[in-house]
This record gives sequence, C-alpha cells and structure tokens, in this order.
Amino acid sequence: MRYLVALLALAWVVMNALVGYLFVREALTDKVAHKGFVLQSLPLLGGAVLILFCLPLLWQALRLMLVESGVQGLVLFEHEK
Repeated sequence: MRYLVALLALAWVVMNALVGYLFVREALTDKVAHKGFVLQSLPLLGGAVLILFCLPLLWQALRLMLVESGVQGLVLFEHEK
C-alpha cells in the first residue's frame, strides 16, 4: 500500500511540475512579453511556485518508497528502557 501511495504521489508531482513548466515557458514567449511585465510575471511566478510546491511532496514520496517500514518520523529523543 505504501508503494501505491508513493507512486500516486510521484505521478501527481510529475503532472504538477509539467503544468508549472508550461506556465513558465508560456510566460517567456514573445506574445506574453509584449503585454507587459505584470502580465508576464503572473504565469512566471505561478509556474515557479507550482514547481516549488512539488518539491516537498517529491521528498516525502521518495522517502516513503526508500525508507524501510518502522519508524518513519523524525526521532528527536530515544528513551532507554
């Protein structure tokens, strides 16, 4: 089940990163550049933010796939018994 969730998360990351790339690429075309800085910056920043929001999900999906089952959280203190 973990691998299914991780693969779905990776698919989500790839699709969102593709949409972010398309936003950035469209913002750098001549058609949008002639409309002015404000209209060019909206898809540019939107695509960049969309790609940046993909990074934590990518990190968690890879961690879910690669870390062995057991403690998956951050262990701050170990209690000795």
